[in-house]
Amino acid sequence: MHYDEGGWGIVYMESDKHIAIFIDLENVYYGLRKYHLDPDHQDPSHNLFLRLQEHYGKRSIRMMEAYADFEQLDLSMTSLQRKRVHIHQVYGNGRGGDERKNAADIQLCLDAMEVLYQIPEVSTFVIVSADQDMVPLLDRLWSRGKRVELFCLFDESLSKTASMPEFCDQVYNLFEFLNIPQLQNLSRVDRMLQNAVIQIYEWYEDPNNVDKSYGSN
Repeated sequence: MHYDEGGWGIVYMESDKHIAIFIDLENVYYGLRKYHLDPDHQDPSHNLFLRLQEHYGKRSIRMMEAYADFEQLDLSMTSLQRKRVHIHQVYGNGRGGDERKNAADIQLCLDAMEVLYQIPEVSTFVIVSADQDMVPLLDRLWSRGKRVELFCLFDESLSKTASMPEFCDQVYNLFEFLNIPQLQNLSRVDRMLQNAVIQIYEWYEDPNNVDKSYGSN
């Protein structure tokens, strides 16, 4: 505490910022897109970045790092930066689907290890990803006595034999964390039907398709 002309008050020192958040945004973005959700959702209750700030408290978060090939994502970098998210552009091969590859997870791991050894004040590492390649990082952080917390979608993107939770002190299901539990039980067939309905709706909403019929030439 300290005293100034206004009286006694609390001084928040740099050591209070003990949480480092690392987001494999490439992984999360495409995971949520299957459910037509945006990680930077307009509704704060569904917005990944705002929910993380609310959950941990802005005063406790030392850094929030997001990794992706942003040229391939339909996200506003300006919007993320306004939320105190540090952007890391990691270029990929420009392909889509299963052929999409980049080094976002590798860069995330390298940066997390740098923080581990250079900023000892960080006592809690938060990893947002369902990528199994994160297991060595989680193991190293945990074995070094750091608190490790993991956020991921509990669906087919998380392998049934996934060992990631075994190296964490706390695991959060993003369906529940983002207040969308109703989507977790959607089957692939249900998602296909949902995708078809949304695709048709968006087609008719496009001004270029006025007076046209979907499916016609």
